[in-house]
Amino acid sequence: MEDDLEDCEDIRIHGDRIYIANKYIYIFDVVYGMLLYKIESPHENGSFTNGVAVDVAANKMYASDGSYMMCMELPE
Repeated sequence: MEDDLEDCEDIRIHGDRIYIANKYIYIFDVVYGMLLYKIESPHENGSFTNGVAVDVAANKMYASDGSYMMCMELPE
């Protein structure tokens, strides 16, 4: 996984979670540093290199995988 995180430039912190976007969207627990989720694009050759926007109030995150703009529910 370390190789996957080498080129991360987009990091967001909201509440007790860290959101990192590159090929995948990674969600880490702030307190323990544990990886909670690794989200892959559902589209062939999709990559979240454009970052992720998090709207905690709406319980949504927004990201483009290079082909489509997606709105996803924040994981529990």
